[in-house]
Amino acid sequence: MKGAGWKTELVRVGGIGIRGCIACEKCFEKKNNECAVKKDKFNDIFSKMLEANALILGSPTYFAAISADLKALIERAGFVAFANNHAFSGK
Repeated sequence: MKGAGWKTELVRVGGIGIRGCIACEKCFEKKNNECAVKKDKFNDIFSKMLEANALILGSPTYFAAISADLKALIERAGFVAFANNHAFSGK
């Protein structure tokens, strides 16, 4: 990707304690591209996801599924993005 002129960043979510979405729906009320749960690094990672032109997600497979950490990020990011006019549209 660097050879093609793309700027890349590797963000690891394994072991940093991102929790799953609790469906509080505060993101639908505030519409500020943030999750109301501030006890982890989700909002920092989500802001990077919003700035990106493309996302590549990778995970080891455990019991034929992605890791729990990545699943928590995807579910929470999807909910916040949906609440904010489908913020990932076109990525």
